[in-house]
Amino acid sequence: KIEVDAAMLAPLMETENAFVKGKGVIKYDFANDIFDAAVGVNVNLVSIINGHGFIHLNINGSTDEWFFKVGEPSDRITLSVLDFINFDSYLMMGNSGIPGIPDPPAHVTSQLKGYNPIRLPGISSGKGLVFGASMSYGPADLEFLIFYLRLGAGIGFDIGLQHFSEGCNGSPNLPGIDGWYANGQMY
Repeated sequence: KIEVDAAMLAPLMETENAFVKGKGVIKYDFANDIFDAAVGVNVNLVSIINGHGFIHLNINGSTDEWFFKVGEPSDRITLSVLDFINFDSYLMMGNSGIPGIPDPPAHVTSQLKGYNPIRLPGISSGKGLVFGASMSYGPADLEFLIFYLRLGAGIGFDIGLQHFSEGCNGSPNLPGIDGWYANGQMY
């Protein structure tokens, strides 16, 4: 087991003042043939740029299962400039435990009357590649005399390409082409 502490953009030997800090663990379980590495990073550039994220690699040599994640849909890599312009993203790939694309964010679905996501419970995880990103700005509250304006906007997407070994409800009819099924959304 190796524990890692990292710092960037700091005076020499003054890591507590670094703008970018990270911690991680790299370990190998010889008894079960499992390699696991995880690193988390925080960014704080004088409250102008803030962010965080993580990278996780897991390889199970005894079951031949693996995954590589740079963030997850529920814990994305984020970067915020002046707490006004926000970026976030995630990327996951592997042959085990890769979830499907998430529902759109709550602030999007709340604007869609009668929105009913089509997420089949039997087709929620598998092997493949899933990634997504979004960008937003605001909200900005502006005021001039008796006029008020609240301004904000955003755009985002999620894309998934997954392979499944069985169809819906255990059916032998595989989704997509030979079990490879792609779906996505843009908001």
